[in-house]
Amino acid sequence: MARRRVRGGNDPPLERLADEQAALRRVATLVARAADPSEVFEAVAREIGLLLEADFAGMARFDRDSVETLAFWAADGSRPSGAPRWAAEQEPTTIASPELRVRWDDWSDVPGPLAAYVRDVLGAVSTVAFPIIVDGQPWGALGVHSKQGPFAADTEARLANFSDLVATAVANANARAEVARLAEDQASLRRVATLIAREVPLDAVFAEAVREAACAIGNVDCALWRDEGDGTVSVVAVSGSHAAARLTVAARRPHADEAIVGAVLREGRTKWIASEARAGTIPERTVDVGVRSALGCPILVRDHVWGALTLWALDEELLPPETEARVTPYVDLVATAIGGAEARAQALQLTEEQAALRRVATLVAEGASTSAVFDAVAREMGRLLASDGVTLMRFEPGQEFIIVSHVGRDAERFPSGTRLNHDGDSLATIIRRTGRPARIENYAAVRGEIARLTHELGVTAAIGAPVLVGGRTWGVVAALWHAVGLVPPAESEDRMAQFVELLGTAIANADAHDQLVASRVRVQTAADEARRRVVRDLHDGAQQRLVHSIVVQKLALRALRDGQPDADALVEEALRQTEQGNAELRELAHGILPTPLLRGGLLAGLRSLVERTNLQVDLDVPAHRFALEIEASAYFVIGEALTNVAKHAQATRAGVTAVAAEGVLRIDVCDDGVGGANAGGTGLIGMDDRVAALGGQLTVDSPVGVGTRITASFPLGPDGLPHERARADAKP
Repeated sequence: MARRRVRGGNDPPLERLADEQAALRRVATLVARAADPSEVFEAVAREIGLLLEADFAGMARFDRDSVETLAFWAADGSRPSGAPRWAAEQEPTTIASPELRVRWDDWSDVPGPLAAYVRDVLGAVSTVAFPIIVDGQPWGALGVHSKQGPFAADTEARLANFSDLVATAVANANARAEVARLAEDQASLRRVATLIAREVPLDAVFAEAVREAACAIGNVDCALWRDEGDGTVSVVAVSGSHAAARLTVAARRPHADEAIVGAVLREGRTKWIASEARAGTIPERTVDVGVRSALGCPILVRDHVWGALTLWALDEELLPPETEARVTPYVDLVATAIGGAEARAQALQLTEEQAALRRVATLVAEGASTSAVFDAVAREMGRLLASDGVTLMRFEPGQEFIIVSHVGRDAERFPSGTRLNHDGDSLATIIRRTGRPARIENYAAVRGEIARLTHELGVTAAIGAPVLVGGRTWGVVAALWHAVGLVPPAESEDRMAQFVELLGTAIANADAHDQLVASRVRVQTAADEARRRVVRDLHDGAQQRLVHSIVVQKLALRALRDGQPDADALVEEALRQTEQGNAELRELAHGILPTPLLRGGLLAGLRSLVERTNLQVDLDVPAHRFALEIEASAYFVIGEALTNVAKHAQATRAGVTAVAAEGVLRIDVCDDGVGGANAGGTGLIGMDDRVAALGGQLTVDSPVGVGTRITASFPLGPDGLPHERARADAKP
């Protein structure tokens, strides 16, 4: 029969204290020199077993949902067989109880596998255990077992001293492990950051970041996903045998097929999934490969969710609580790499765009032909937008347009001058109607001639922008793509706008140049005609009078010499012809620049002009003097306008108003006639040329049945004031 005595209670107090202090010093020495934790654990089990005269001693660690034996000592040197780990949920009585210390002096009625092991395998009848507290939480326990009888009452107190040493050893080991882990994490992060700093391709950065993140956590699979913006995600990098077996890089999957990825992208925050609630939380195929828990972290780039990084724990493992904190730096590095790559791409894109704009702007500034500018714009725009073709179209009356340039695919089918109808739902129709950029990303439902042609050519998407010239929609420039499923970038319209603006400038410059050339031709023709008229008038009028006068004077001289009686009559005839020639010369000079205009200015010249007309004219003209060229042009414009009123307007009265203000001389000539003046008539075109020659502008408002108003504006001097210079000394 086993003897029943109190274990550890028979030694003299001083001797027992000395033994205890010696044991504590030996353990403390191991802790101080940072011995391996397993060595410390074995030493503690041995020391407490000997010190407390136990049959067995050991140490256990609480590992989430289980109890694991770390060290075991037997007085007889034996090693009983049995499982070193027990599931905590199977133990109704556990040494991790709320009291944090336990004693069993009778195991006969205690249920559970652990009690059965102590009772049936070890044969113990009494046990005392004391917790090991690390960072304020129960980390494990020290325990002694006796086959002889109960332990002394102070056993728990004596175990407490060893518990503190073990806690210190564990904390130190944890600290060293944490330092080592931090060093490893920093080295891992540096490797990824180095790749980013070297600006290696993103695919290489993604692969390295995923591999390093998986290695940092250990025994996990990791994947990086990109949100494609159409309800699908694509795999950009994977790490781990299980992940590689079920995921293919570049493969697309619907959000719904990846529960944790879909949740992260939908909510924009980190998501945990644990296998305890398997139904509906983790896809079945994920559970089938042994995943117990998963973590998903959003990749945020410029405040939008670019994608997600996910990790899975395999087999019986669960992701450690610190997983999110340890993975976050990798997530941030991936976001930095993406942001940097996008910034570099945008900078390169901007550089290329500015270079292309400069090339086109140089052509425009050099006055290159419109066809050269059109081709350059189409070529540069196609290269920058990575499109398959660019077409520039000019609107014609009705539903037609003319292709003025087409660069890229099918160029031979659309030479310049090709005329097409843009009825139906074509891009040109939309832009002509709205005057704004537009896009078509699916031609399946588009109808009309252009739609039929695009189907035939395989066009799948197009973007267009209006070309504005002088405030009106002159035409359209369109970029075309042929790839199925391709969606042109959202910023394409903005990139087209700058080229379209240059196009409008080039076209306006070309129109202005053509108008200037035509105006110069008309002015030169008018000047030549005026010279011919002067020559004709001199030849047919004053010159004939002078010739006749000379002939008559010769006859009179002969008559005087011969004493003929008609000499006086001949002298009178010569004098009459001379006077008439002088009058015709004066009238001719008046038609060039009237004397009143030269001597008295615009008001005096107009008064003289009005006196010679049969029309009632109201004058409201300032007496200021202006530059001679302005006064002359204003005089002739008003004179031509009043002549037209007298000939064609059927008016009873007219009015002439002149106002000089804000650096402009504005002249209005209006009448109460029948209106309907033709702005393209030769008289009005000549007036417009004369005004334009001085940098001014002529407008005609002539509604039928209301009358006509002609307005001419002449820019004045830099100070914006009329010239006050007197011209009393001007000669006719």
